[in-house]
Amino acid sequence: MAEKDPKHDARFYVHEAGMSARPEYYSGRGPKTGDLNGRMLEKIHGLVTKHGGEKAAEAFVAMVADLKSGAATTFLNGLYALERMEWKWKDVDPSAAGTDREWDLGNSHGEERNAVAFMTVVDTLARAESSGQWEDRAVRGGFLESHRYTQDQNGRWRKLKDGETTRRNTYSYGGY
Repeated sequence: MAEKDPKHDARFYVHEAGMSARPEYYSGRGPKTGDLNGRMLEKIHGLVTKHGGEKAAEAFVAMVADLKSGAATTFLNGLYALERMEWKWKDVDPSAAGTDREWDLGNSHGEERNAVAFMTVVDTLARAESSGQWEDRAVRGGFLESHRYTQDQNGRWRKLKDGETTRRNTYSYGGY
């Protein structure tokens, strides 16, 4: 059995991109380009490609596309789920991605889990109250479009088919 690359670690990627590795740090803030943006996503994508290979990198992009929002908390929870699933996202039910999934927070203490749960509820309510759609596009739109994804009229991201084109980098103002 091959030895795992010690740098093929989601927390390592997150730190290298300049983010906190703790999802609760971002809870309640919704999608904000100061928390997560295209440059950070590209940095993490590059590290996943370098240390995990092309298949892991493709799974990373699919995971970003499937998330319910571009909020950093949702992203980190999805990234850690992807890592636990050995960097295979195609086997995941997309409806389970994002804040609708019960995440295993590992060795967290009960109080910490309660805080994360509470702030996730606050984050969900805040998104429901404000449109947040533009911020979400600013966070991950340019990244996903550069990896041949497009957004449908319902706001869901999907991979472009061969020969299919779209407007590229429409949302580049948001830090990408």
